[in-house]
Amino acid sequence: MKKGLLITLVILAVVVVIVVIMLNRDTSDTNTNTNQTVNTSSGSVSSATPAPGSDGNVNELSVSQGAMDESDDETVKAGTTEVGVSASTGFVPRTVTISVGDTVRWMNEGASTVYVAPDDHPTHVAYSGIWDDDGTGQIGPGETYSFTFTTAGTYSYHDHLNPNNTGTVIVQ
Repeated sequence: MKKGLLITLVILAVVVVIVVIMLNRDTSDTNTNTNQTVNTSSGSVSSATPAPGSDGNVNELSVSQGAMDESDDETVKAGTTEVGVSASTGFVPRTVTISVGDTVRWMNEGASTVYVAPDDHPTHVAYSGIWDDDGTGQIGPGETYSFTFTTAGTYSYHDHLNPNNTGTVIVQ
């Protein structure tokens, strides 16, 4: 009887250790960074300057309707960084660091329309030929706007409807 109880306790201890290891792995893989800077490429933030001129690459723009749910997770591709935005809180995180060819996807988490636009306000021409404003950054509640950055540099942007809400994308 004692031998059976001892075996049961050993098996239970092994199961508990495995569960703890799995839970720690899941939480370390989840990005819970609420700081102003997110780095998806190298673990450090470095300064960069805008690339001069256009490289002729076509940048991908898309807008989708509806609130994100678990089924939308499948549409977020590797190399995509999420930024939440609302008129009341601005951009969270305010600064992201990505690699050339990666995409930033802004999700309107507020109750009113926002308009993600490259600087300078109100003309949006600071990155002409690289990130041109064509109006697709205007997104309603629950909608998203995505932009793929194909040129290294530092890109500042703002909410055109609330220009004090600003953010930065660093592309390495």
